[in-house]
Amino acid sequence: MYRYFGIKVGHLKATVALLHVIGLTAGGHSAAWLGASTPDASRWVQAGVATLAGTPGSFLYIEIGRDGGTNDSFWSWPTTPGHVAHVRLYHHDTYWLVTIDGHESHRVWIPHGVAVTTLEDLSSGPISSLALIDGRQVRGH
Repeated sequence: MYRYFGIKVGHLKATVALLHVIGLTAGGHSAAWLGASTPDASRWVQAGVATLAGTPGSFLYIEIGRDGGTNDSFWSWPTTPGHVAHVRLYHHDTYWLVTIDGHESHRVWIPHGVAVTTLEDLSSGPISSLALIDGRQVRGH
């Protein structure tokens, strides 16, 4: 089940870090990210710091989702534990792009886009996560 913590709406830049994650189950992940999506979440662009169950360490990523998540694009780069990433959204009319520490997405059509910053956890069991969003600790549980 997806869970979201420390949600901030409307900000176009953020610093994010993933500090601690315990209890991820197979197929699960934890991520601190900034992105923009349509109100129904059928299209989005986001960038952040994440970790996957069964994979050591964290990584920076950019994700572009279309068609409600059935047609995703995903790029990732290694990073160090506790790295504080700088993420920024840019938009012109209905086109959005995101940058993270020098990496940039292409422009994505997101009508009625809304900017969101959050800690996202996906796990079928209990999970404990800790992130920094704009210097503030955010706990997932």
